[in-house]
Amino acid sequence: MTDHTSPEITTPDTTTAGTSAPGLIVRGTNGQGLATRSVHAGEHRDGEGAVHTPLYAHSTFAFPSTADLLDVVEGRKSGNLYTRYGLNPTIRSLEDKLADLEGGQQAPAFSSGMAAEAATFLAHTRTGEHIVCLGDVYGGTFELLGANLPQLGITTTFLRADETDRLGEVLTGRTRIVFFETPSNPKLDVFDIAAISAQARTAGALTVVDNTFATRVNQNPLHHGADLVIHSATKYLGGHSDLTAGALIGAAELLAPVAMWRKNLGQVIAPQVADLLARSIRSLPVRVRAQNETAAAVAAFLAAHPCVRRVHYPGLATGDAKRIVDAQMRGSGGMLSAVLDATAEQTAAVVDRLRLFAIAPSLGGVESLITQPITTTHHGLDPDERARRGITDSMIRLSVGMEDADDLITDLAQALDPESHRPAPAPFPCSGLRAPTGPCASAPDPRPAPPPVPPAAGPESPAAAATRCRTACHAAARLPHRAPGRSAGSAWSPPAAVPCWCAASSPRRRRCSSCRPRCSTPARPPTRQTPPRPRRPPAARTLS
Repeated sequence: MTDHTSPEITTPDTTTAGTSAPGLIVRGTNGQGLATRSVHAGEHRDGEGAVHTPLYAHSTFAFPSTADLLDVVEGRKSGNLYTRYGLNPTIRSLEDKLADLEGGQQAPAFSSGMAAEAATFLAHTRTGEHIVCLGDVYGGTFELLGANLPQLGITTTFLRADETDRLGEVLTGRTRIVFFETPSNPKLDVFDIAAISAQARTAGALTVVDNTFATRVNQNPLHHGADLVIHSATKYLGGHSDLTAGALIGAAELLAPVAMWRKNLGQVIAPQVADLLARSIRSLPVRVRAQNETAAAVAAFLAAHPCVRRVHYPGLATGDAKRIVDAQMRGSGGMLSAVLDATAEQTAAVVDRLRLFAIAPSLGGVESLITQPITTTHHGLDPDERARRGITDSMIRLSVGMEDADDLITDLAQALDPESHRPAPAPFPCSGLRAPTGPCASAPDPRPAPPPVPPAAGPESPAAAATRCRTACHAAARLPHRAPGRSAGSAWSPPAAVPCWCAASSPRRRRCSSCRPRCSTPARPPTRQTPPRPRRPPAARTLS
C-alpha cells in the first residue's frame, strides 16, 4: 500500500489579543477564558451523546464511496482515514484543543516531546545548515543536537544563558533555527522571547521555544513572536505521570513539512494516549495555578535556609531576569532548583531522607519529585561541560506537585537538618529500648526520671546482670507510666514479672514485662506445643 501525505487539518486562529497581567484570566478571541477553553475546545459530540470526544481505538476508517475517500486523501475535506497519519477523531480532537490553547493554527501531537523536537529539526534543516541552541536544555536535546544531527551534517552552536548577547555573532546565512527553553532545565533561566525572535527573524531563522516548564497557563510564546512552540506533553499537560506524548504548535505552513517526518518515522501519538492527554488538559489551569502557589512557598523556604547556597526560580528573579518574567510570564511555574552547601554524597543523603518527594526523573505530575541533575537529566553531559554551565554536583531539581505546601516544607526541613528532627532517646535504663512513637511521642512525659542501673561491682555472670537490670526496670515501672494507648500520667501496673533478658545479657533480646510498654519488640510467649490429634480410622463404606 502506498502512503499518502496526510492532509492538513486547519483550526481557527485563536491567538490571544494582548498579554494578560498576572492573576487575570487568559481569554481567546471568542471571549472565553483559558479554563473554559481547556474543557470545551476541540471537543466533538458523537451521535451517542458523549460529553467529551470518545476514544476511537481503530486503526482505519471506512468511507461510503471512493469519491469520499479521495476527498480526504487529496485534502479537499477533513476527515478520518488512518491512525498512523494522525487522521483519527480522538487525535484530531486533542490537536484542536492544543491549537486553541496555544493560539496556533495547528498542533500535531507526537508520541513524545523528543519526537516533536526531532521532526522539527529534520523538517527545517538540511545538510550543511545550522542551529543555535541557547542556554541549558534537556539532556536528550543536548544529545540530539550534539551527537545525532552532526551525523547528518547539521551543526549546532551552543550558547550559555549568559552568552545571549553573542547571538548576533553566531547567526549566519546557514542558520535555520534558534532553539531554547524558557524557563530552562535545570537552572530555570528565562529568555526574552520577543527580543530573540526579532533577532532570529532578521537572520532568516525560525524561533522554536520549548514551553514545557511554563505551559500555556503561565506563558504564550507565539504571542511574543516565536514561530513554533514545543511541549513534552508527558509533563504538565499530562500531569499524572501516566502517559508519554509531545506536541508542536504553530502556523500551518511551518507544520506542513513536519507532518511527513512524523508520519514516516511513526511518531504519531496513539489514540489511547491522546484520550488520556485530553482528559488531563481539562484540569490544566487548576493544577498549574495550584503548583505555582506551592512552588513559590517552597522556593521562599529554601532561599532562607542556611544549608542552601542558591535557589533558581523565576519568582525569585532579580534585575533583567525579573524584567523578563514580569513581561512574558503570568506565573512562575512549579519547577525550581537549588544548590546545597554540600558535596555530591551529602546532597544524595538529603534526597534519600525525603519522605514525600519521590526520587524520580520527569516532572509536572500531581506528586512532588526530586532528582540531582547529575544523576538523571544531565548525567550523560560531560562533567566539564556541566561545571561550565553551573550544573553542580550539589544541585537538586524539584518538581512541586499538588500536596500542601506546609507538608512539603516540613519534609525538606527534616531532610536538610535531620538532627533537629531526631526523636529523643528512651529514658529507660535497659539497653536498646526506643522512645515511643505516635501520639505518645509528642506529649510530655510526666514521670520523674527512673533510677539508674547500679554499676556492677566487678565481673558478673549473665544471670547476675539480668537480675540487676530487672531490679532497676521494676523500680522504674512503679513510677507513673504512660503505656501505649493510655492517657498521659495514668498509672500502669505491670503484669506478673517474667525473667528480664535485656540486650546486654542475652542475644534473645527479651524484655521484662516492665519494659514492654516502651519496647518496640516485646517478648513472645513460649510456643505452645500441642500434641497431634490421633486420626480416626476411616468408616467402612457400604455399597447400596
